[in-house]
Amino acid sequence: PKVLPKVLPKVLPKVRPEEPGVIADPRQVEKAIPRPDMMDLKKVEEAQVDVLKGLEEDLHRAERSTDDFGAEVVPHGHKWWRFRWEYSYVEATIICLLCLIAAFWQRIHDAVRAHLSRQVTEAPIFYTDHFRHIALATWVRFFWGELVVLLLVVMTLWFLARVGFFDLWIRVQFFIITSINLPTEGVMYVDMSFNVAMQLIVAVMLFFLMTLQICYRALQNDRDCKALELGARDDLAHHPVSDIMIGKFASSPEEFAA
Repeated sequence: PKVLPKVLPKVLPKVRPEEPGVIADPRQVEKAIPRPDMMDLKKVEEAQVDVLKGLEEDLHRAERSTDDFGAEVVPHGHKWWRFRWEYSYVEATIICLLCLIAAFWQRIHDAVRAHLSRQVTEAPIFYTDHFRHIALATWVRFFWGELVVLLLVVMTLWFLARVGFFDLWIRVQFFIITSINLPTEGVMYVDMSFNVAMQLIVAVMLFFLMTLQICYRALQNDRDCKALELGARDDLAHHPVSDIMIGKFASSPEEFAA
């Protein structure tokens, strides 16, 4: 039907009596209109086939675009969240739990270390020196202490998973937190907890590695100050002084070493 308006103007002259040479007799007009069997049905069929092919391609394209709708949008199975912020919300909740556990073990670690340090200082053969106050020694002491605390945190997570803490939390979570999607199995919480714990450990290690540069800079400043106070030219030649330290005590390396 859509092809007929395009075909008729080519085969049917304009019927206007005021123009010369037009068809005025209705019988002639009837003869001029082609019968259906005289029309180019092949072109009509080809146009219909092209339209149907285009429609089929559009349907296949729409089907492909919605193939992953159930796997990536609708919450199901291990993909329990619909929006990214819901996953981040559960991660933040786990971080709060890990921080509470870490704070608990940190207090115990500090108490044990204070008790042992007191026992050491009260020993008859104890000799006070400046070793424990050096920046690098302090860094090493706190770094190993934090690693011990983080190890205890991971062990606590393993213990909570073994006793069914996360399965118990699954039963009560929807009474506390509503209107959002949450994990539906305890193993999901266990997997997320260990992943977040590993991220926390890596973050703490990166923090201490960055602060290590401060400790090395403090050691260099202490060495330069000692060389300046004692006038040790050999030490200055073996360990050149940085320009920053020279600017604090002299205007040139020669003046600093003089």
